[in-house]
Amino acid sequence: MHGRETFCDSRGFPYGYLDSMMAEYAVLHQRQVWKIPDSISLEEASLTEVVGASMPAIDLAPFKMGDSVYISGMGSCGLIILQLAKLQGGTKLTVSEPVEAKRKLALKLGADYVIDPKNQDIVAEAMKITENRGFDRVIEASGEAEAIYPCIDIVAKCGRIVLFGIYPSHYKLTVDIDKLYFKEAGIQTVFGQSHLFQRAVDILPKLDLKSLLGPVYPLEKFMDAIEAHKTMQYAKVLVKC
Repeated sequence: MHGRETFCDSRGFPYGYLDSMMAEYAVLHQRQVWKIPDSISLEEASLTEVVGASMPAIDLAPFKMGDSVYISGMGSCGLIILQLAKLQGGTKLTVSEPVEAKRKLALKLGADYVIDPKNQDIVAEAMKITENRGFDRVIEASGEAEAIYPCIDIVAKCGRIVLFGIYPSHYKLTVDIDKLYFKEAGIQTVFGQSHLFQRAVDILPKLDLKSLLGPVYPLEKFMDAIEAHKTMQYAKVLVKC
């Protein structure tokens, strides 16, 4: 592809990534193209779809400025959601992430607290941070089904749990309903399909995208890029064609 655009179909859904991105040129209708701001590099712009997919985590369970926010999982979406929550006015921004490099990156991107779920008790740490109140918004973005259960324990009264991750098919969640009932708390699911390209493009300059970019590999070293991704040390690994 040539130029500084990202593209999707007439409904706003990602369009022809494999066929079009591997071609030198592609013909698209003008309604399918958005101009990337001049201040954004093509490498940063590669995160446009991730930004658009992450926005519903905030849109579908909006919180008031000053509300406390917990996010589980610091993959590329989790790190974007963290920044969006900060822009929204979230406080006590707390993330849970087993990979140390990603916890450090989360702190750089605005997290106030980090929790290592492998070596720390998530519920105990959350209660300490919130002075036993719990978090107003609890966003599960790791996709690990077992990570949902502490979310139920740490949500605040009248709070909302947002299930953003992609979980195993047909997973059956067993919930102690009393834990939600007496708190008057709720669960909001999010299907993170991006159809928000215009908003995503407009907000790119407000986000730190460079920090999410890991190593860049030439196309002939594609398998090396796959192996780098498997290390879980990077939010995004890029292949330059």
